[in-house]
Amino acid sequence: MTWDIRGGNVSQSGLFQRLSCANLARLRRLTLTVSLASRCNDMAELLEQHAEAHSRFARIARNRGVGMREALRA
Repeated sequence: MTWDIRGGNVSQSGLFQRLSCANLARLRRLTLTVSLASRCNDMAELLEQHAEAHSRFARIARNRGVGMREALRA
């Protein structure tokens, strides 16, 4: 069994002879899309956590009658 993804050649007992460059390009795009979607999801979660933290500090600042910097020091 031989797999040469870079060159596009795939052979396995004569069943596969060549994987076309177009199929490789589609596979690479799909892999990149899944990777980017995962990273975007991670970023969205981080932004949500940041917004929640910002809301907490803003609430603390309002309750104490201080600015955000003073609330962050607490």
